[in-house]
Amino acid sequence: MKQLIRSVFQAIQIYPRLLFDTRSKVFVLLYHRILPKFYKDSWGTITSEKVFKDQLDFFAKHCNIISLKELTTPHSLCKRDKKVSIVLTFDDTYWDFYEIAFPVLLQKGIPATFFVVTDFIEGKYPLWDKALLNVLTQKNKEKEISFKNCRWRQRWDEDRLSFALRIFESMKFEMADIRYELLHQLGAEEKQKEPSITWGQAKIMIQKGMEIGSHSQSHGSLSRLLVQNLQLEIGGSKKIIEEKTGISCNCFSIPYGGKKDFNSEVVQVIKDSGYQVCFLNIPDYHYLNQTYFNYHRFIMSEHTLKVFSLMRSHF
Repeated sequence: MKQLIRSVFQAIQIYPRLLFDTRSKVFVLLYHRILPKFYKDSWGTITSEKVFKDQLDFFAKHCNIISLKELTTPHSLCKRDKKVSIVLTFDDTYWDFYEIAFPVLLQKGIPATFFVVTDFIEGKYPLWDKALLNVLTQKNKEKEISFKNCRWRQRWDEDRLSFALRIFESMKFEMADIRYELLHQLGAEEKQKEPSITWGQAKIMIQKGMEIGSHSQSHGSLSRLLVQNLQLEIGGSKKIIEEKTGISCNCFSIPYGGKKDFNSEVVQVIKDSGYQVCFLNIPDYHYLNQTYFNYHRFIMSEHTLKVFSLMRSHF
């Protein structure tokens, strides 16, 4: 239900404009997890393998599915016979992107871009936000948690997940070493760790036509960081990706990507670091053959296709 509500909310934000807009459009889609079976998770971003295949078949039938390179190269695009084009992106790069999503994309001949968190892919740390929620909802049941100058107390009318999300919202603006210190205090580092893709797998994906971009170094919100820390998260991750893959890293996906997670200074550091384009998690569409630096995206899940099916008559 949470996923469906979010999908409807995303559509409502653009539907009035879409209703009377006859120009050729492009939607950038964002996936987080593609798993063998669907289950309800804290973030509402899981898509089952079967539904993922159904979504790709729908978009292949009704839209042009194009690569990020085609999107960002105005007036040098391949032939399109439909008014709407789709670009596929994937954030976080857990193991399932290589073992499940990547083979499906290859089989169907569909390009995509995968954004990696370099601390995570190098095996230094778990993806901190999922590790935090897992340990607080499954292992650590303390009603009050003290950390440095912070103290969180679970309210009598608050369920455990809501309590964990409140701590997450506070910690996502902290520097990486502070977040990892909290994970260590809670005992979350290794026990809650789930593997990412490897650099070797990333190279194979590139060789098969996929693109690799940066999703920062540690996956924290960037809006409150000092410039030197922004440069590490943004420019530092770019350098690591280029050293590990041997190709230029030209695109950046802002962690969480909401209006509170970036500002003009963040965007300027992204530009100054040499990226050609960046991606947000704010729903909207764009026009083909026009140049943008910030691209909006629709968050995909198990139920998003229902909303796109309803919007199709206005494409």
